[in-house]
Amino acid sequence: MRIISNFSDYYDSIQGMGIDKECVYVRKIQEIPLIVKRDYKSFTREVPIGRYNTRCNYQTNHDSNYFIIGFCGEIYPIVQIDLYNKNEGLSYTRYSFFKKTWKKGEIRKLLNEKEDPKERRIFKTVEQEVSDFLHKQYKDWKEIFYTHKVPIFIAGRHMGCGKENCIELNGELKSLQFYKVKDPYTTYQDIYQFISGVLGLNAPKTVDISDSSKIIKHGFDKWTFRKMPQIKK
Repeated sequence: MRIISNFSDYYDSIQGMGIDKECVYVRKIQEIPLIVKRDYKSFTREVPIGRYNTRCNYQTNHDSNYFIIGFCGEIYPIVQIDLYNKNEGLSYTRYSFFKKTWKKGEIRKLLNEKEDPKERRIFKTVEQEVSDFLHKQYKDWKEIFYTHKVPIFIAGRHMGCGKENCIELNGELKSLQFYKVKDPYTTYQDIYQFISGVLGLNAPKTVDISDSSKIIKHGFDKWTFRKMPQIKK
């Protein structure tokens, strides 16, 4: 598979191992609208896609970003938490959590749980929300692959960042740390097989030709299966 794109991703290097030149992936980012209904009353029960800011006190500050990655027919919910350094202003460290790599207790350990009961409750709530989001079913999102003929889409990446809420088609996976779920070789092979096999984007086009053209193409003429008339002497 040959990739044509104006940005690089973590699996691009696999092309150096040899490619099928007949299969081409034009990886151009496109955006389509995303409509999200938020219900804050039931937030802890069913976490919607979005970006949320939590401030426990002057020492603790983190943002939680809930969104999903569509990859080759499967849906991968992801939560990114930006943990700000209380001593360095806007400096922060970003962590990505997937269902496959999720470990119970990881969030509370990450957020430096204090002995303050109020803070413990907040961190416990965040951890439960992350767990609920990662284990929710997202089967309805799969139609995007086939409607828009893409192997990759990202829904909710730009929520709360000043951009219009959107679904990003053919988005970049490296910054989302998707390599925690799939290594470069597997990612490349999955995209190749999905494009050529499931979507059939590079299947050769067939052209209908008339029966008479088919006869000529195979070296026959109108007398091939007929007896030529005899000339009377």
